[in-house]
Amino acid sequence: MLDTSCLDNLIGISNTCNGTPSGSGLYLNDLPFISIANAGSVIDSEYNSAIGFLEQKLNFAQKKTITELRTYLLPYMRHASVIENDVIGIYKEERKATASEPAKYKGVNIKIDRYPYLSFNIGELMFFGDTTVNTKVYIINHTTGKQIKEVDIALVANEISYADINLEIPVKKQRLNIGIYVDSSVTGFYSADLKRGTGCNQCDRTGRYTNQYMTVQGAEVTGTDNIPLPGVTMTGNETHGLSIGYSLGCSSTEFICSISNLMAMPILYKAGEVIMVEMQVSNRFNSVIKLGSVDIEFLLQLYSGEYQKMYKDVTQNLRVPQDICFSCNNRVKYQTNIP
Repeated sequence: MLDTSCLDNLIGISNTCNGTPSGSGLYLNDLPFISIANAGSVIDSEYNSAIGFLEQKLNFAQKKTITELRTYLLPYMRHASVIENDVIGIYKEERKATASEPAKYKGVNIKIDRYPYLSFNIGELMFFGDTTVNTKVYIINHTTGKQIKEVDIALVANEISYADINLEIPVKKQRLNIGIYVDSSVTGFYSADLKRGTGCNQCDRTGRYTNQYMTVQGAEVTGTDNIPLPGVTMTGNETHGLSIGYSLGCSSTEFICSISNLMAMPILYKAGEVIMVEMQVSNRFNSVIKLGSVDIEFLLQLYSGEYQKMYKDVTQNLRVPQDICFSCNNRVKYQTNIP
């Protein structure tokens, strides 16, 4: 599941010393009976503070609501990957090592365009080098100039070394332009073609491999002190010892982020429901829990009902995008699942 940080701070908590901001203008303690004081009557040693309790329950309500929405969208989404379990970098049978080179980071450049709901999923990284050394593989977003991830890999001389990473990188309505590099100052490498075939028979005259969704080519950047720098030099059909196991699949995350403003009310009421359940089962015995038990039961039913209403209002008029990841551009139908 991809990161849904686009929904963070959608609902705030007011009247705190530091304040929890609200991107929607809605605050959790605007709901009846939900306050920092009442939260303090519920918490036990599991929670650090009343505010921590409210934040944790709000976070859980957000995840629960988004999980339900993802499930709801499943019939309208493409489930099979558009590219499944493929490999960039096929090692050549003739083993000839290229020497190490200082201040160079070498690997591949990958570009994905036009498909905003795709994600590039890296399952495994391999490297075929001539030196035994512990080093890193650097994954860089060349659009932002920022590093996505560093991956530790233990290289063994003259053997193919492996690192499992299971990294998912969303396209996010922009051209995805990433580089995957190894520090060439610490090891030489054995050559690999981008794709299977002598000299990559699927590549163009510049050595790029291109399919319907993506363009891949060898690349290198300069850098020092374990920091690859932004400028990229393309090097054609050569992965510089790297081999990448990947899939290209669909994700609902970007679509959900695009309707985040519509999800504020359902998340707010789901949080109210979650908090009332916690109050109902609390083992604390005080005036809030004892005298408020009737109110807690009433509000549990109220918040649960409001959540269902707000969630239905969002889903019954949704239109799925016109994209390879969705089945059609028709209005999504609402149905109630009866247990």
